[in-house]
Amino acid sequence: MKRSVISAYLHEHLTDCRLTDANTVTGKIVFTPDFPGFAGHFPGHPLVPGVCLVETVRCTLEKALHSNLVMVKIKSCRFRAQVLPQMSVEMKLTVKELSATQYQLQGEMFNDGNSLLRVSMIVEKGE
Repeated sequence: MKRSVISAYLHEHLTDCRLTDANTVTGKIVFTPDFPGFAGHFPGHPLVPGVCLVETVRCTLEKALHSNLVMVKIKSCRFRAQVLPQMSVEMKLTVKELSATQYQLQGEMFNDGNSLLRVSMIVEKGE
């Protein structure tokens, strides 16, 4: 399966994606001015679209597990602040294995200790 332009960008720019213990994944990203999501969101005042923030969480887990993951369901999602160009973002995910192919994750994004996003989702291993 070919990655979308956004997913390809995220995989290239996500750093330090790793399991820190059996159930915790961390990662970091800086959304550079060339982030493709800024193209139309919003001209003259770019900010990272919410859907791209949720995709960043999924890609963080995918990169840490070295596995292709497909989002099955978003159980809850709360955007707490805007993410702007050049903002350094850290992710902390708590992962629970539901089956051999499916995971539940609780994710949170931070900038300088301030919460930007909280999301709960189900993902499963893809091809």
